[in-house]
Amino acid sequence: MTTIELQGELGINNAAEIKKVLISAVEKRQPITFDVSKLEDIDVSIVQLLYGLFAAVSPDCKITFKGVLSPLVKKRLF
Repeated sequence: MTTIELQGELGINNAAEIKKVLISAVEKRQPITFDVSKLEDIDVSIVQLLYGLFAAVSPDCKITFKGVLSPLVKKRLF
């Protein structure tokens, strides 16, 4: 299993680095868990990357999230 910790304020400045991490995780062909317990804020570029990940993985790849989203991140996602 691959665990990816999303932390701090993530936006366009982090997108290239996060994309590399996501590609590496997909290439391992293992379940992916996102730890969002330290995620403070997120912008649309990161949401797009996560959406792209869901579209790119095979249907049998299990993707899970652990942790509690901050109120600000919840607001951004809704």
